[in-house]
Amino acid sequence: GIGGKALQLIGVMDNDFDDVTIFNTGTSTNSASLTIDRYPNSKDGSNANTFRRLHIEGVYKWFDISTNSRHIYFLWSKFEVQTVPSTIKDALGVIFSDLEISAMGRGSDFSIVVSSTGVYSPSPIEFNNPVLIDNGDGNFIQNLSPNTKIRIKNPNCRNMRTLAKGYNFKII
Repeated sequence: GIGGKALQLIGVMDNDFDDVTIFNTGTSTNSASLTIDRYPNSKDGSNANTFRRLHIEGVYKWFDISTNSRHIYFLWSKFEVQTVPSTIKDALGVIFSDLEISAMGRGSDFSIVVSSTGVYSPSPIEFNNPVLIDNGDGNFIQNLSPNTKIRIKNPNCRNMRTLAKGYNFKII
């Protein structure tokens, strides 16, 4: 991809993406293979986008989802091997269902880091039936935002160190 970005969605609304595979992209600092964001100077982010069977592997960063992006769905997807944590910042209603993550963050790194600039998130970020596989030192998700709720339902964890760290987690 250009500058390490395989798929950049800026102000994209109401789309379905099926069977997308992204391999070996993102060699530069802070370049995510999948970026979901808003148009510059717009208050409305990308929304109502569904990814089915998205596979991202061997990349610098799986994704950045940010700034008022909402109703973003990942169904039956697999993320494997990244260099730095993926981020969700100021996004609402991001849902991962039947996601598999393999080879998570190493040491103190987490696979996914959630943050906020103070925006209250009325709809939580959800992980439904995630399969999380590592070799013993993997860390899944860190929530740096007291305003963002994260719900993890029915996690299947194998050889992990930490499932969740930070604020407002509900693990069912």
